[in-house]
This record gives sequence, structure tokens and C-alpha cells, in this order.
Amino acid sequence: MSDLYTIKDFLNNEIILLKKSSGASHVPVHSHEFIEMLYVCGGEAVHSYKGKSIKLQKNNYVFIDYNVPHCLSKKSDDFIIINCLFVPEFIDNSLKRYHTFSDVLRNYLIGILPEAEDSGHIFYDESGTIEKELTLMLDEFKDKNPGYAQIIRSGLIRIIVTAMRSTDALKRQKDFRIQKMIERAETDFAKKGLLKELSSELGYSQSALSLLFKNAFGITYTKYIQETRIRISSRMLAQTDLPVDEIADASGYTDVRSYRKHFKRIMGITPLKYRISVREH
Repeated sequence: MSDLYTIKDFLNNEIILLKKSSGASHVPVHSHEFIEMLYVCGGEAVHSYKGKSIKLQKNNYVFIDYNVPHCLSKKSDDFIIINCLFVPEFIDNSLKRYHTFSDVLRNYLIGILPEAEDSGHIFYDESGTIEKELTLMLDEFKDKNPGYAQIIRSGLIRIIVTAMRSTDALKRQKDFRIQKMIERAETDFAKKGLLKELSSELGYSQSALSLLFKNAFGITYTKYIQETRIRISSRMLAQTDLPVDEIADASGYTDVRSYRKHFKRIMGITPLKYRISVREH
């Protein structure tokens, strides 16, 4: 049984918290109602997560999802960390119902799910740019000058995109055919027969392109387009007052009932209830 760290207890009703500490104090196995980014500024420790124990050293950083028990142990005397605790809606209000680092990547920033890692999303800050970014964010959080939240938000997005660039998913994405498929899904997601059109443009059969995409990301291109439509429509629901039927049409659905069905299957909630939930304070 692990302790549950709540937003109310740890974020003081804010949606992001930054702090730097020696990490010397003992913290029991725990989970939390937010995403935690942990950056190692010095020393080393063992991070236990999802049944695995991985050594974290200087310049390692890791993202820990909601409700997943974890802990640090065997800390060296010079162990220093920066913690960034945040809920996804800090980045964008349309992410209010998402609870994992992968959700943020897939549904807001790049639309592609990186390979799952049972030991957590662990990255290495080879150039030191992530630590510099976090240090600036820490200063903004402490001073709380006008616009500090926007500066911290932009810094967090830069950190997440930098982390994403090191994943195998992005390396696979460099294939020109996959690049084209992703680009067209983002711009022409509402278009019918997109795969057929890409087949003609790229000179590959539809089945060959489908297989290429599925081998790279584990989902079919058709499913990816459906998820892209729902992802983009969720932002319209959160950020505009357009009626649901107009959003359905703009998202490529000629039948609003079909849109509601797909939205609920992917999001676990109807479009109208989603709109209400992300606007609650």
C-alpha cells in the first residue's frame, strides 16, 4: 500500500509546482494525482517504478504518471534533484482528462505515442539545456512576476518536446513516407479517402503504407486519423463555443451520432460532458 499525494496537499491548489532539494529526506513509496518530472542535478539514486529499479544519475530526468507507485532509494550524499509537479491542463485546458506523459505527447504536442517503458519515461540531458530551462522556471515560480505561468508553461513544453526528440518513435517518424502521413493527418484529418490519396502521391499501395505505419507505431493509419480527429475536436470543444454538430462536421464526421460514438469510445465521455468538465473550475 502506498501513500497518495493529492493536488490539494502538494500543489496548494495550483496546477504546477517547482522545487529544488537535496533529496536526502526519506520519501516512502507513493503515488500522486499529477505528473511528476524529476531531474537529477547531482549524485545518484535508485528509482523503483512499475516493478523495476533503475539507477538515475546526474542529468537523467524522468516523467512519472498519475497513480503509479514509485520511490527513490540508495541516494548518494551529493544527490540533488529538481521536481516539477504538474497536471496536464497546465499545458492546455483540453488535456484536463488526461493522466499520463504519453497522453500529453499523443494528444497535444505531436500526436504520436512513444514506446512504452515499464521503468518510466527516462531521458538524458546531454547538453545541459534541460537543467538550464528548469532553473529559469524555478526562478519564475519563486518570484511570480506577471506572466510567470506563461513563461513556465513555454519552458515545460520545450522540455517535453526535447525529450520526445530522443525517443525511438521520432526516429521511426523520420521515414519520409511516415512524415508525409503524419503531416497530412494533422492538416487533412477531415478529408475522406486520405490514405488512397497518399498512396497515389507516394507511389505505394494503401496496404503497404498501412503496414509501414502500424509497424512503426502499433496502430493503423485509419485509427490514427480517427484519434487525430477526436484530439483536435476536443480542443475545439474546450476553446470555442461552436455547437457540437459543427465541430463534428469540421472534424470530418457527416453524422453527429457517429462523432459522439467515436468521441465517447476514445475519451470515455460524451462531447458535451467533456466540454463541461474542462470548463469547470
